[in-house]
Amino acid sequence: MSLSKLIEAVEAGAASMNDFAAVFPSETAYGPTTWGEAHKAFNGSLGAAKRLHDALLPEYGYHLGGWGARVWLYSDRPHWDGSNRQEVEMPNAPARAWLLAVLKALENQHEK
Repeated sequence: MSLSKLIEAVEAGAASMNDFAAVFPSETAYGPTTWGEAHKAFNGSLGAAKRLHDALLPEYGYHLGGWGARVWLYSDRPHWDGSNRQEVEMPNAPARAWLLAVLKALENQHEK
């Protein structure tokens, strides 16, 4: 499964543990528990969402609110352009919103 397909599955509320394991296999640089943390965040764990964020996007800031989640790349550039900012509106599922923002930021990194 590709990262973009995983994002689609998470957005649809249909991602499985196997989907996360396929995108984040244990032997990758992401570490052996990344897929497990992603699956826990999918199921509502804010703690898992934070651990996943810290592991995958340590140079990114984050904000959670009643509307959803936002992640952005900290930058030394004087004029931040916003291209590394991901926002996901999902008021009833903040951990899943954070997970999606992290996944979309990773996808954005891979596209550059």
